[in-house]
Parts: sequence; structure tokens; C-alpha cells
Amino acid sequence: MKKALIILASLVVLILILLFTLPYFFKDDIKAAIDKELASSINADVHFELDNFSVSLFPNFPNLTVGIEDLSIAGRDEFAGKTLFSTKNLEVEVNLKKILFDDQLSIQGISLDQPHIWIKVLADGKANYDIAVPSEEPVETPEETPAEEPFKISIEHWQIINGDITYDDETIPFVLELTDVNHKGSGDFSLTVFDMDTQTDATLATVSYDGAEYIKNRHITANAVLSMDLDQYKFTFKNNEFKLNDFALGMDGWFSMPEEGYDMDLTITSKDNSFKSLLSLIPAMYATDFDGLKASGTVDFNTTLKGLYTDEKIPAFKVYMGIQDGKFQYPDLPTAVSNVQMKLDVDNADGNIDHTKIDLSKFHLELGTNPVDAQLKIGNLVNYPVETNISAKLNFAELLQMFPMEGTELKGQLDAHFQAKGVYDTVNYTLPASGSLNLSSFYYADKEYLPQGMSIPKAVTTFTPENIVLEAFESTIGSSDVSATGKLSNYIKYALLPNETLHGTLSIASKQLLIDELMPETEATETEEAPADTTSTDYSYAAIEVPKTIDFVMDASIGKIVYDGLTLNNAKGKIIVKDGILTMDNLSTSTLGGAILFNGTYNTQELRKPKFDMKLGVKTISIQESFKSFNTVQQLAPVAQNVIGNVSTEFDLSGLIDSTMMPVYNTLTGGGLLNIKEAALSGKLADAITKFTNKNKPTSLALKDILMNVHIEEGKLNVDPFDVMINGHKSTVAGNTSLDGMLDYTINTSIPAGQVGEQVNAALTKLTGSTAAPSSEIKLNLGVTGKYNDPKVALLGSGSKEVVKGQVTQAAVNKTQELAKEKLGEDVPVTKDEALAKAQEEADKIIADAQVKADQLKAEAKKSAEQIRAEAKVQADKLIAEAGSNPIKKQAAKLAAQKLTDEAEKKATAVEQEGQKQADNIIAKAKEQSDAILKKAGGN
Repeated sequence: MKKALIILASLVVLILILLFTLPYFFKDDIKAAIDKELASSINADVHFELDNFSVSLFPNFPNLTVGIEDLSIAGRDEFAGKTLFSTKNLEVEVNLKKILFDDQLSIQGISLDQPHIWIKVLADGKANYDIAVPSEEPVETPEETPAEEPFKISIEHWQIINGDITYDDETIPFVLELTDVNHKGSGDFSLTVFDMDTQTDATLATVSYDGAEYIKNRHITANAVLSMDLDQYKFTFKNNEFKLNDFALGMDGWFSMPEEGYDMDLTITSKDNSFKSLLSLIPAMYATDFDGLKASGTVDFNTTLKGLYTDEKIPAFKVYMGIQDGKFQYPDLPTAVSNVQMKLDVDNADGNIDHTKIDLSKFHLELGTNPVDAQLKIGNLVNYPVETNISAKLNFAELLQMFPMEGTELKGQLDAHFQAKGVYDTVNYTLPASGSLNLSSFYYADKEYLPQGMSIPKAVTTFTPENIVLEAFESTIGSSDVSATGKLSNYIKYALLPNETLHGTLSIASKQLLIDELMPETEATETEEAPADTTSTDYSYAAIEVPKTIDFVMDASIGKIVYDGLTLNNAKGKIIVKDGILTMDNLSTSTLGGAILFNGTYNTQELRKPKFDMKLGVKTISIQESFKSFNTVQQLAPVAQNVIGNVSTEFDLSGLIDSTMMPVYNTLTGGGLLNIKEAALSGKLADAITKFTNKNKPTSLALKDILMNVHIEEGKLNVDPFDVMINGHKSTVAGNTSLDGMLDYTINTSIPAGQVGEQVNAALTKLTGSTAAPSSEIKLNLGVTGKYNDPKVALLGSGSKEVVKGQVTQAAVNKTQELAKEKLGEDVPVTKDEALAKAQEEADKIIADAQVKADQLKAEAKKSAEQIRAEAKVQADKLIAEAGSNPIKKQAAKLAAQKLTDEAEKKATAVEQEGQKQADNIIAKAKEQSDAILKKAGGN
């Protein structure tokens, strides 16, 4: 007996050792089998590490449990880099016997911990989940015993823990997003007919169709038993309950998947008849003390769906919603919303959507003593035989007695009426409709969001078959005021038919708009994330889209606008919305000590890459203040922060817009002429330059009569060569500023040796072995690099050493002659002919250099002028082309095009004249300088 117990104990220990170690003996074989199956069956990139792969016999003995942590599947081709599936942990229960003895991978259970599933269907129908490798056609052979399938799914149970699921189908278009998904299911998929039992708890984050969001942030639970017939692909609902928040529904009937489309016979009914359960679907009510809400009344809801759903046909359907004697009242508030009555029938008998009938025979509720009534009947969706009547009278002050609005002040009266009766006119696109909306003595204030308060003394809107007319609108918000009139047309056609355009006009007038006062204050914290790098090319996902079906013109005249410390006076112009493009037409204002004229577009026709194109006319605005006010100036021209003076320019700029509605700087292109009459540059850059060019080290550089041609390409601000006086000496500057703030400029200047700075003398000593004599001029070629706030100025090398050495040597000779004259009282022997020849050579060189610079300046001006003319011609041709064959539109377009080209010609001529003027000044100054040299040398 004792011996038997010892043998039995030894066997138990041996079995336990095998149970622990056996999985690890086969770990590599199991992973190799998985890799082999994935490579042969999936066209996607599967990522997991061997160290995150585990096997165990204990959880589901005798089956093997395979675990994979941090598994992800990414798409290829159109979905490259996009994750279709990821999970913190995947556990798969597999049949060990099938792996070892039948060379099969048989899956019986799956568990997903924190999975993220993204299902995407593109507009062309291609789906990211379609990753199965197509199987090759089987080759017919003489009768043989078919081989065992290497992969078999016989799942009996599965679960999802804290998952997220998104279904985004552009072919419908439809988006469904589920979060916090917890799901369990069981059923034997090795059978063809069986019951599947599921329990689900999740948050329905969003349901949207064609861009409109219908459901948002609803809590859902679903417990359902379905009879599954996998041979017929028919699924019958048995015991089930679905809940949206507290609103419970039951489903009876069946759903099947024939070869074409989907077939169904379903009935959906409400299982809880309380009015309060329906109120739980309203997010604001469900989130605010819903348990304490007092409610009474009953709800009756049922829907039937019967028939085939295909691309051309929908099932016949009926929807009924009834509310009887509904009432609710918030705790601690004195007044209830009462007498809620509704009866709605929607009927489609044959599956043709055009034959849908809608009958809202009753809708009534009382907001305290304020009644709201509505009736609506539509006979079909072809010619829309309609009969409707809507009326409401509201005293806004009473709403505070019914709804929790702490910190809110509200008053005013609304009187609204709308009625329509008749058939939709398919010729004039109108319905016989009329109505009015009158708002008076309205006031709203909120301690947190609008503490300054908004008042609307008067607002009157009328409805006709053709138009909605805003006859009067007067409002003040804090210190700001707005008055407006406007009109919407084609509104009925726009509401009833797809792809129709809503037309509108609006005129706005205001004495002042203090936008800073209107915006809520936000407090930045140290943990606040830095803004995204605006040089990124990921600029599409949150850009504001301009509607393609809106044709709207707003004409504004505003006396004063204050935004972020910037004051705009006498702002006028038009804003046009059409075909997905927002156009700013002749927006003019006075600001920063000058005037700005703005024309431009914001184009979202390609929403993934929104773009802008602007033309800016600036007249004598403050350079330093423009740096403070405009981000683009800060990014591309940081020098502006230390320039005191004014600038005028005609400037073009275009590029892409990122998700924060800021320019993507590395896509910017454009340019123009900057005209600076008189200014002063100070700061570190000025200090660095004067250390080289002036031993007296002045604190600023004077800038006068600057005509600078700049152009932006690949995110760089490039400056063409231009002349400027530096410390009283003519200099030529050129170079660029990059996006990261790096400077790359050259300065060619000529300075008397006695006036050069300490750094130049040190550099000259290094180059020549001696310091420069104080007389004669030394031509310097300086390089300016580094960051704007830490500039580096140096003598440019590579070939300049001998030139500078020669200049210093000549200066030394001149100094020797001066010393000899001073000591001996006589000139060092130099013949008059030699002196005249030398002076003539120097005078000729001055004239030649001036001619080169003058010709260059005129060429640049001519190039800019031709660019202005060419762009105007392109715009003019575009106007005429867009007019089409309509003779009236075409004639109007021709007139507009002619005006455009005439204005462009004026601008181009002005640029050429300015260039000629600057060139003439250069030649004249050179002539004066050369004459003085010849005269001094004894010439005529």
C-alpha cells in the first residue's frame, strides 16, 4: 500500500511538471504555425514580439491557451500605416490535440483585453478589413480523399473587455463609434444551427449619417439570444432587450443575408412606457440630476421593417411614436413642463422612399404658461403635398423657473408663427408658405460664458415661399453693437432636395466690435501642451470646411474692431461663400498707423489640403507693430520686432492651412516689393553689424529709401540684393531667413579704414599681418548667420584674403604719403598724370558699378511689374471663363476683368516708375562722387 502511494505521488508530480513545461517545449512550434498561417492568409502587417507570446495548459485544460500581448494589425496600400486592430492582450483557446496530431489550428475561444478596432470603407468600396489573401482555384484531380483543412474555427465562447470600435463607411456615408465596450458571447460555431447568447454594455459615442450626428454619448446595453442558421444565413431574434440610456426596446423577427442585399421582417417596440425613460435620451437632461427628475406620462413606440434592402430598394417600414400626458419637473424648481402630447405616424408601404407619408397630427407642450403647438402632414416625397401649422409664444424669464440655469439671466418675448398648405412647385421651387418670428426686449447673460450680457431689443424675420427675410436685427454685447438685415432664398428647395444651394445676403453695420471682450478668458497652466509644430504636413483633420452648397454674400461696415490688442478702424468689405471657397473681397481698414487692403480666398474644396491665397496692399504701417500683431511676420521676418519705422508693400502669399487654421509655413509661396522710406534698426543684429562697421558702436542703424524685393519659397523668406546706407556708407544686402529662424545674409560695403570696428581690425590683422590705416576705403564682404537673437557676423573667406590685403596695403601706402607730407612739408613724389589716371580709373569704376546696380534694380522692378500684369490676366481670364455662355454674366465678367487689368496696369506702372526713380538716383549720386574725385585730383 505504501509503495502504491509513492508511485501514485510520483505520477502526480510528473504530470504537474509536464503541465508546466510542455507548453514551452512547443512554444516555438506554435508561433511558427501562427506566422505561417498569417503569411499565407492575411495581406496586412501583423506586429507582436516573441517575448509577449505565452502558452499555458492550466486555464482551459486540456485545451491550450495562447496569449499575445500588444498585438496590432496595420493595413497596406491605401491603408498603409493605419491600424485596423490592436489589443493589450489577446488570449486564444486552441485544441492541442489538433495541433500535435492533425496538423490543424483549431480555435475554440477568444478573449480581447482593451481592443481598438477601426473598420473603414472608402468611397470606392474598398474596405480595410478585406485583408484575406485570395485562395487559388483548386486543381481538379482524380478522386482522392480531401486533405484536412489546416485552419478551423469552432468558437464556443468569446469576450471583449473595455474595447473601442469604430465603423466608418464612406459609401453610405455612415459612422458608428462605440467606446467602453464590454461584451460576452457563447455559441457553438462548429454547428450550422445553434443559439448564440450575447451580453453587451457600451457607450454609443456617435452615430452620424451624411455628416449629420443623430446620436451622441448614449449608454447602451444589449442582452440577446439569436437563433443562428449558418447554412441559410438567417438569424432569428428570441429573448432580447436593448436599452439606450433608460429607454428599453425589444426586437422580434428575423434578419437574413441572401446572395443580393439583406432581407428582414422585424418589429421593434418600447418595453418601458414611461415618459421619463424617453427623456433619458436627451443628453442635457440625462446628465443633470436625472434620478431626482419628477416625471409622469406614457410613451408608445413601435417600428416595423419588412422586405429586401439593396442598392435600389429599402424595406417597407412603419414608425409610430405617441406621448400621452407627459410632464416633468426638476427638483428645487417651482414650475413644470406639462401637457406634453404627441402623435406621429411615418408610413412606407412598398419600399419606395418617394412614397413615404409623414403625419404629425398632434404636438403640444406647455412651458409654464407658454404654449407650443405644431402639426405637419406630408403626403409623399415627390411633390410634397404639405399641410403644417406651427405656433409658439415664449416668455424667456419663465424658463428660469423650469430649467436649471444657475448663473444665468434671461428675459424677453418670442412670438413665432409658420404655416404652409399646398403642393411643392417644381418649376419655381416653392411651397405656399408664410410666417413670422418676432423677438423683443431679449436679454441673456451668463456669469461664466457671457458676463457682459447680450441684448436684442428687436429682431424681425418673415417667411414667404421665395425667401426668409431678416427685416431688422439690433443687438449689443457688452460694449459692442451690431445691426443687420438680410435674406435667404431657395431655402425650400435646399431643405427638400440633395445637392441644392442655399443663397443668401447679409448686411452688417457696427460702431464697434470689441472681440477681446466677447471671447471667454482662459487661464494657461504650466502643464498645458505646447502648440503643434506648424511646419507639419498633417494639416487636414480639423480644418473648418466651407460649405459647397452655400452661396452667401456678407457686406460689412464696422467703425472699429479690437482683437488681441490690434485696433482696426473703418473696416469695410465683402465676404463671399461659394462652392467651398470663402472669398474676401476688397476688405479695407486703417490700422497700425497706416492702411491695409486685403483680397484673398480660403479654399476647402480639397478638405484634406485646405489652402489660402491672399493679396495684401499695405500703406505706411508700423513695422514693429506688425510684428506684434501677425504670426507670419514673427515667423519669417523676426527682424521686424526691432525696426522702428513704416513700410508699404504690395504682397502676395499663398499656401496650405493646418488643423489649427494657421499657415503651414513650409508650403508658403509669394512675394512683393517692400518700400521703407525711413526707419531705424536696433537690437542684437544691429550691434553685431556695427561692431564690424563702426568703431563708435552706435546703438542703431539708420535705414532710408529702401526698396526691397522679397519672395517666399519652400518656407524661406528670400531677399534679393538691395542697397542701403550703413553708417553713412552705401552697402548691398541679400540673403534669406529660414523657418527655424536661421539667418543667411551677405553685406557688401565700403568703409574708410579709420572707421571700421574692432572686429574688422582684428580680422584684417589676421589676414594681412598689419592693421588698416585710417585713410582710404576698405571693401568688406560680411556674412550674417546664426539665429536672429544670437547673430554671427564675420568676414567672408574663400578668396577675399588677397583682396582685403591689397586694400590694406594701399591704405598703408597712402598713410605713408600723408606722414611724409606732415613731417617734411612736401608731397611724396607722385606725378600729376599718375594721379589723374588713378582718379579716372576710380571714377570710371564708380560709374560702372552704379550702372550695374541701376540696371539690376530696373530689371527687378520690371520683373515684379510683369508678374502683377500676368496674375491679373489669369484672374481676368478666369472671371470670363466662369461666366460661361450666359451673355449677361459674360458682359459683366468682361467689365470686371477690364477693371482688374486696368488696376493691375496702374500698380505695375507704379512699380516700374519707382524702380526707374531709384536707378536714376543711384546714377546721379555716382556721377557726383566721380566728379568730386576727378576735381580733387586736378581734373576738370
